[in-house]
Amino acid sequence: MANHQGNKSNILSYEQKLEMVKKHFEDNVPLKDLVEMYKVSYSAARNACINYQTKGPESLRNKTGRTFGWKRAKDAPFSEED
Repeated sequence: MANHQGNKSNILSYEQKLEMVKKHFEDNVPLKDLVEMYKVSYSAARNACINYQTKGPESLRNKTGRTFGWKRAKDAPFSEED
């Protein structure tokens, strides 16, 4: 679980979100318990469940283009690719 600078809750990977959603729907684990288990906000857990129900499992994928563990050095110069 990644916790990017400025975020107080964890950012879950696709696999972790899918696991969380399946626990909710298949094992009937309440959202309140999932929030504590995965250390995410209630709205993040609820939105993941709603998106899974309405749009399917692909909706749980991160669409920001950022990868986990990626961090740019503050002193790093910009390259032509940036």
